Amino acid sequence: MIQQNELVDIFLREESKGDCWTLNFGGISLWPLLRMCLYFAWRSKQTALSEPADTGLTFNSDSLLSGEFGTTQKAGKKQVMLISRDDALNDKVDGKLFDKFISSIAILFSRFHDVAVVSYTPEKKNRFDHTVDLSRHLDLSNNEISLNISREDLNTIESYISYICDECHLSVTLETLLHAFGYCASGQSFWSKIFEESKPDIVITTCFYVPFLTGACVAARERGIRFVDMQHGRVGTNHPVMSNWDFRKAQSDVGNFFPSDFWCWTEENVRQIQTTWRGSDDIPKTSVFGNPWQFVRSKKIIDEKSARIGKRSNRIVLVALQPIPDSFPLFMIQALKKYPDLRVWVRPHPHQIGAVSEIENAVREKGLRNFLVRSKTELYSEFEQIDLVITAFSTVATEACDFGLPVILTHPNAEAAFAGMIDNQKIFYCSNEIESINALQVCTSGTEVKFCRESTALPDFESMASCFD
Repeated sequence: MIQQNELVDIFLREESKGDCWTLNFGGISLWPLLRMCLYFAWRSKQTALSEPADTGLTFNSDSLLSGEFGTTQKAGKKQVMLISRDDALNDKVDGKLFDKFISSIAILFSRFHDVAVVSYTPEKKNRFDHTVDLSRHLDLSNNEISLNISREDLNTIESYISYICDECHLSVTLETLLHAFGYCASGQSFWSKIFEESKPDIVITTCFYVPFLTGACVAARERGIRFVDMQHGRVGTNHPVMSNWDFRKAQSDVGNFFPSDFWCWTEENVRQIQTTWRGSDDIPKTSVFGNPWQFVRSKKIIDEKSARIGKRSNRIVLVALQPIPDSFPLFMIQALKKYPDLRVWVRPHPHQIGAVSEIENAVREKGLRNFLVRSKTELYSEFEQIDLVITAFSTVATEACDFGLPVILTHPNAEAAFAGMIDNQKIFYCSNEIESINALQVCTSGTEVKFCRESTALPDFESMASCFD
């Protein structure tokens, strides 16, 4: 598989040449959607979705009575629409499905703004938030997109897709791009009607590059509505969608495919966007909002129902899986077998909850026997119990560092995803058994391995509130 930084280099090369920006349907630029399709093809998640476990979290409303949350909004009350995606409902609070970022924002700011949580898919009902189901309006939108395009132009587009896929070693078809364009256009039509009726001041969601939500970006831009993409994972220096765009040869209205605002966890993420989006005066505004899920957990607004079992005496390693091939490589398993006193906890990705048995079998087939698959405990609760995180290149690594935990990364893509952070003190990258043995030795040397927590993803509440102004 092509590495993340190599993929981004190809994208930037194509954008500087300019040919990619000439691709269009009826005058509408196709390159942003094609680049997003290429990103999804590269990411190629192997999912096995299932209902998330009830990990014993509860909403502690009394925590909101603290004077810390008595702020007033400088610009007055706003009409805020929060769009919740079904595949973001990966946790439960009080036994109900919870969207870490959207639900957390709703809890924190419903007292200060008129907040409406909405969903456009009807499948999941048992939600923590009172959620307005907009799916009934989908039938009112025109889902049949009429394209007046010549066969010659269609051949040109298909030829470019073939070329760029060869360059990236990925598979995206003309049909894939047409579907993305159709979903984006349907989203634009759908959200235009919703925004016209509800007239929000601010719309907030995650993962704007889902085509149906890209259409929401277009609809919001056309109406002068602030459309915010709330960070939901690591950005880094080489994210194929969230960083490194060169608009110098793009048509002027291409910015409509993007949010008006990015709300980021840290200043580092803001800086990555500001310094790698080039060549346009219409680049999204970036602000440090912080990680709202970390915030509600740290303030015990969302807390554990029962007291945690005391810290175990043995060192515990948490292996945080990703839904990608070789997420837990054999060389790391071989290294862990050299440390029989280590307790190994294997944590499936939220999109792998339906494949726990398969994961257990796969790990055993690689020769590891002394391990537990942990899928029923909330991640931050696990952090309080463990000593070390091993992962391919997951955002879990960033969150672990916020909790003062050392991290070992095992996937070649980690060097690009965590560029500038791998220091062999807090974050290690290992590509073979010997390097893994050495890193484990450092992290389990008999002294306390946790380092001083330096999370910058928890700004004060006033700073979070000011983003709405």
